[in-house]
Amino acid sequence: MAQDVLEKTLENLFKRLLDEKHIFHIKGISRGVKGFPDRKVFADNIYYVELKVGKEGGSYYKQTKMQKWWQDKIEKSNGHYVLLTGEQEIILFVNQLKPPLR
Repeated sequence: MAQDVLEKTLENLFKRLLDEKHIFHIKGISRGVKGFPDRKVFADNIYYVELKVGKEGGSYYKQTKMQKWWQDKIEKSNGHYVLLTGEQEIILFVNQLKPPLR
């Protein structure tokens, strides 16, 4: 249960930082589709982002088999798959994003 709480905290941070930069994002597919990335981010590119608590949060939780499968499909389609573990990686990633051209 603690794992879910920590990941929810990271997701809330991620959403807040994206909102502050006015970068549109939506939750990934959840119902009936296992392993799909947590968020789709529409910035200078479209990013499929998977969030993990990581070692900094006291977890060694890794990608599941289905998450790796989705990563493979996205990357083979020239998509941008991003795996972020912990607050620092989230902050660095969002800081380098540029909003889409208007």
